[in-house]
Amino acid sequence: MVSGPFIFRIMEQTKKPTKSLTEEKKWLATSEHIGRNIPYCEHLCEEYNYLWVEQKGFNITPIKRDIRRHVQLWIKNTPGKKVVATIQRLNPAARQHLLEIMPIQYRGFFETRDGQFPIEFSSPIPFLSMEKKYGTTFQITKTIRKRYGRNILEIKNTICTPEDGKVFIALNQIRKHNNVELTDQYTIHFRTSFTEIAKELGKTQPYSKSTHEGIFHSLERLRSITLTWRNGKRFYIGGLLHSATNLKPDNDHCIDICQDRFFSDLMLYQFNGFKCLQFYYHLPGRLANLFLFLNRFQSFNQYGTFDSQRWHLQIQDIYDLAGLHSPINAPTMAYILYDFKKLLKEAKKRKLIKSYSMADRHLLIGNEQKQRPD
Repeated sequence: MVSGPFIFRIMEQTKKPTKSLTEEKKWLATSEHIGRNIPYCEHLCEEYNYLWVEQKGFNITPIKRDIRRHVQLWIKNTPGKKVVATIQRLNPAARQHLLEIMPIQYRGFFETRDGQFPIEFSSPIPFLSMEKKYGTTFQITKTIRKRYGRNILEIKNTICTPEDGKVFIALNQIRKHNNVELTDQYTIHFRTSFTEIAKELGKTQPYSKSTHEGIFHSLERLRSITLTWRNGKRFYIGGLLHSATNLKPDNDHCIDICQDRFFSDLMLYQFNGFKCLQFYYHLPGRLANLFLFLNRFQSFNQYGTFDSQRWHLQIQDIYDLAGLHSPINAPTMAYILYDFKKLLKEAKKRKLIKSYSMADRHLLIGNEQKQRPD
């Protein structure tokens, strides 16, 4: 039911109690409310006013499409802190309407109640650090669970490594420059080659058999992993790769890739803002995962700064969420502090970060060259 201060003027116009508002009129109320409270949407205040006098039902699809397009544009061009503050001021009914129509990667904004920024956790990192002694398959029998804000990610069957993550990101980059076919609602199909993937990854020997074999094993693991995303009663079961097929082994340019659209789109959106993918591709495994984790935060991606206290995270949380340890052996707190400090020193040496502090088990990353504006 529509509620809030903005509804009183609507009630005067309709001369009806709010309970009798039709679904169409509720969307009109939402469009007016959004137009008065969200930049880029000012035109919504007047755009559909003429529909208030309509006695019969009308098509609300153009209204939904208009709202979605301009709210999405606003989110992309606004610092996350301002987005959260603005959304908190919205009427609950308007937030619910936005939750229904926004793409999955934006929905976290409209679910928050405590001022946090759950979109930071809506995109999972299922790539976990593994030692080479465990081989190339990394089969697991127990489910690994990771909580991202209100979302829960479950990993089953196979563990994907940071190197597999690089192949996955490379596939998403290749896909953007390829002829993509949506074979069904949840599957993306395109064609590539081992050599093209190797070149995207910046491999020094993109034509070598060993390079192609390494990519092949990554594709195997990306195909084998099963991911379950949960948010309350909503869930999605899928993976990162439906299939990779080459039925013409003499033709390297004939690998048909079928990706899971849900997880691929979610991760492609979150990691699309990288300005230095070649830098990421050449990082060692755990540093590559740390790079993925930090770049999901707008403050780091744009300004090189990160404060874990702002997101109510401690060092052990980051260590786990970024996939910096093997899930086979649970590390002690003392080891986490020792190992994470060593990792941050290496990150600073490789110019991934400028400076860091680990006081009171909170991580603070600064940028000496480019300070974040207040």
